[in-house]
Amino acid sequence: GVQRQHGVDVLARLQRQPLLLVCVEQLSYAEVAEVLRIPVGTVMSRVCRGRATLRRYLDGQAPARTPLKRVV
Repeated sequence: GVQRQHGVDVLARLQRQPLLLVCVEQLSYAEVAEVLRIPVGTVMSRVCRGRATLRRYLDGQAPARTPLKRVV
């Protein structure tokens, strides 16, 4: 059968890590950037997209784990 995803499991890992560090661990964006070794702006955008995806999921609208687009 199809296994249903729950909560933050719907998020791609790249969105889930910064979102959990900011919202659960209560690290600042700067601290998360340092821990994950990514720019602060990247942390901000991933947290924003993660929150939006989670909000859509909770409203019953989010598809299962949407991949992030890689911009080169």
